Amino acid sequence: MKRLVVSIQARAALIVLAGLLALVASLGSVLERVVEPTFAEIERHEARVAGDRIREAVRAELEALDRLAYDWAAWDDSFAFLQDWSDDYVAANLQPSALDVLGIDLLVFVDEDGRVIWSGLLDDSREGLAAAQGFMPGSQIPDPALVALPGTGSRVMGLWRWGDEVLQVAARPVTDTQEEETPNGAILMARRVDAARIARLAGRLRLDLGTQVLPPETGPGNVRSAPRDDTTVTARDHAFLDAEVALRDIQGRPLLALSARLPRDVMTAARETLATAWGVAVTASVAIVGLIAVTLQVLIVRPLLDLRRAVVGLAEGKEAEAAGLPMRRRDEIGAVARSIGKMHARISHLAHHDMLTGLPNRLSFAARARRIIETAREQHQLVAAMVIDLDRFKPVNDTYGHDAGDGVLREAASRMTQAVRDSDVVSRVGGDEFVVLCSIQTDTQAAEIAERIVRCMELPFTLESGARVEIGCSVGLTVCRPDDKAGLDHLLALADQAMYDAKRAGRGRWQVVTDETATAAAAAAPA
Repeated sequence: MKRLVVSIQARAALIVLAGLLALVASLGSVLERVVEPTFAEIERHEARVAGDRIREAVRAELEALDRLAYDWAAWDDSFAFLQDWSDDYVAANLQPSALDVLGIDLLVFVDEDGRVIWSGLLDDSREGLAAAQGFMPGSQIPDPALVALPGTGSRVMGLWRWGDEVLQVAARPVTDTQEEETPNGAILMARRVDAARIARLAGRLRLDLGTQVLPPETGPGNVRSAPRDDTTVTARDHAFLDAEVALRDIQGRPLLALSARLPRDVMTAARETLATAWGVAVTASVAIVGLIAVTLQVLIVRPLLDLRRAVVGLAEGKEAEAAGLPMRRRDEIGAVARSIGKMHARISHLAHHDMLTGLPNRLSFAARARRIIETAREQHQLVAAMVIDLDRFKPVNDTYGHDAGDGVLREAASRMTQAVRDSDVVSRVGGDEFVVLCSIQTDTQAAEIAERIVRCMELPFTLESGARVEIGCSVGLTVCRPDDKAGLDHLLALADQAMYDAKRAGRGRWQVVTDETATAAAAAAPA
């Protein structure tokens, strides 16, 4: 029998081919373990964002309904109606057209004992009023949790099960315009969560929404009993994801599930890209084994390993690994690397800066402040520490809302930044409290900076609504000498004491405290 003779060239080709096939298999493993899970997580994140948008949209509708209920509850005519049941009030205000204009389906007035005084339910034509089951005049409110009577500031807002329907409800105690009288009842406004409302919500969000009213009984482990802020993401198939949000009623019980059907564009594009790359690699391996081996090593495997190494290093807190991201590439790998680099930069920024004002946060401030103190001592310079607290800020929040208060904080941060020098550091360390640290030559420089901060805060603040408010600030100042050994915490404690001295002295001013004055004040204080 003749022996099979295999040339060295063939053996070499077989060895190279076997190595290439092993390399291609390794490439597939890297793609499966690194790139595809990254895309899958991005896809799940987008689905969770969609769930958050749904929840926020429902919350916004409830807030709008609550504001409407509050307006009616604080109306003197409503307060009088609960006392005299005036037909004139009914004729002028409680007509089908009024409910239709308000965009509500059910309006109920309840006296202080929880008894229904008047109720009206828009019929299907929205041109007449029908009897509201469970809210007939003279009867008790069907669910005591629907109304809030303890005081003018209480409210009820959320979803409520009404037979087979789900309602958006908002209730407020009825009092006079000045809120000086004791509430003599409550007003309840409700909207049906029907197909039309869901369709409008889906249109605003640009989502394909489905809805399901959950049964009263729910089992453990079911999405229906999920936490309030949970969004469940489920892969329906290779083409679509479901992001389901479980909404609860006013007593915290699961009531309504809203689900968004989302196309799996990210994973579809990822699979198509990976499938194309795999086909090209396998086909090319037959024609140019050696070239493909080098190409795969240089252009695909090594960059992916660099990408993975950088991502893992960043996840472990190794900032230097960010330099390994292949950001200069003009292909998909480069795009992913640049996205990861941007995401890392954003996370790093958020970790060291206040999200509202953009100023350095407490952690970043402490690190920069200690460097300023060390440098000042080496150069025999003074260091001024200031604690600034905004005066009359709480009434802005209470009167105009937290969004207006946030705008004031951002403007205050901008003014303080402009009032100090580029070398100084300004930080927001609390709700309306800021700190400033600067290296100075003389005490006069510190006083000038403190004075500029006080003066810039005296100027009126213009809110988005057009309203103008005046708040001012109180500044506490202390100065550290080159030979002082006090640390940052001690300086801030002295500045904080000075700030409170400024507030006690009348606000809208700055006050300085030193170790000596602080010790003297403590000694003079009564035991």
